[in-house]
Amino acid sequence: MFTDLHMKYVFFLYGLSFFMLGFAILIYPKQNSAFSLARHLNLIAGFGLIHGANEWLDLLILMHRPASTFVLELLQAVTLPVSFIFLLLFGVQKIEASPRQPSWLRSCPWGLLALWTIVVLFSSDRLQSGDIAARYLLGFPGTVLTSIALYRHLAALRETGLNAVIKHLKFMIVVFSIYGLLAGFIVKASPFFPANLLNYDWVIGTFGIPVQVFRALCAACLAYSTLRVLSVFHWETQQQVRGAESEIANYRSELSRTRRLTELGMMSKILADKLRKPLSVSQVLLQRLAMEDDKPKGRSDTVEQCLGQLKEAVSVVKRFCDHVDMPAMAQNAAIDLQDVLSRIIAAFKERAEAADLTISLDTCPSQARLMIAHKELQYIVSTLIEHILDRANRDTAQTLRIQCQQDTDQFLIQFKDTCRGLSAEDIEHAFVPFALNTSRAGHNDIGLAVVKQIVQENEGSISVNSQEGKGTTFCLRLPTYTDQEVTP
Repeated sequence: MFTDLHMKYVFFLYGLSFFMLGFAILIYPKQNSAFSLARHLNLIAGFGLIHGANEWLDLLILMHRPASTFVLELLQAVTLPVSFIFLLLFGVQKIEASPRQPSWLRSCPWGLLALWTIVVLFSSDRLQSGDIAARYLLGFPGTVLTSIALYRHLAALRETGLNAVIKHLKFMIVVFSIYGLLAGFIVKASPFFPANLLNYDWVIGTFGIPVQVFRALCAACLAYSTLRVLSVFHWETQQQVRGAESEIANYRSELSRTRRLTELGMMSKILADKLRKPLSVSQVLLQRLAMEDDKPKGRSDTVEQCLGQLKEAVSVVKRFCDHVDMPAMAQNAAIDLQDVLSRIIAAFKERAEAADLTISLDTCPSQARLMIAHKELQYIVSTLIEHILDRANRDTAQTLRIQCQQDTDQFLIQFKDTCRGLSAEDIEHAFVPFALNTSRAGHNDIGLAVVKQIVQENEGSISVNSQEGKGTTFCLRLPTYTDQEVTP
């Protein structure tokens, strides 16, 4: 025999199960999920929270009797149909997205709600009629449509290979169907079919247990199976994290290859430029020496051989210089500077953490109109950050702040760090190849020299200022273009 005390526990657990179901769905991270289940799952959360509150109203009614409970019953008359409307909307949203669905399906929830309203308005006992009509017109169709919608999500989840999630989604579908029968067809006794046959008294007479007990068990099973199904979003997040880590690793390797190739190409160009003049002078001197007739014949042959080899060297250097001096195509495509800087910072994240260096980025214009190639900008930024990391003192927390500022015809990017400063001599030779040694490994830096060469070739400028105990600031200025300068 179930007393009021027993029913209070039943209603408490009944409402708690649905509240946990709704709350778990709401707080579980589902943003940017590729699963269509995530798009409308909050509708089931709305059902769970409101339906749980409806059951707790039953608990409050039991607790306040024999005092008047009209206000609580009135609230219950509202929460019950509203909770079932959420199930109807969830089922319609998913089923409607499938091909060849009837056009009237979208208006189904609102048509049933209007019919429920008519029944309540023209009934003599509006509270009881509202409860029964809500279960017949909204609850049963809502659970049926929800079960069908959940079933249609099975195909997408099967592709994950997560058998446990698939098993619990099937269990969730079955329990929703059972709950639809228990909550949608078993109603308070009334003098019309089928309420005069399938009602609360019939369940107690047949099983000796109130129908609310079976409903509470279904609610607990739904809460448990929902939590297990939600784990698919945790799995998806892990997949996205692994994909992001792999992307960052690939981008880091790409940056490294780009930097090596850029440095090799730039230093080759610098060396060729430096060799061209002395080779040309040597060629002229040998030509003069070969023209002197009073020299021994053997010596003259040797000079001629040297002159031939030197001419070949001069020709090779000239062809190389002509090749690297070919004018590059105008870089008039807008660059997403925020994305470029963010990706490079992410590539250096592990190394920055190891050096106890916090890198922050101020908001940049979404489309910076810089007259520089995308890969050249990548090289400049990555080289400056690596240079700053080389100067980091791992025993002290340090910061690097990257600021961007748009001027009329120039774009300013500042790299302000609090790492080891540069001496006056280091500043003087900062952009000289192999002259600056700032790393603990003891090797000299050529990256800054290449950076300056690239910046100058793009008609920009770069400067450095450093103060002992305060850090170093690199100021990078790059030219911008106007709308009239955009290449069609």
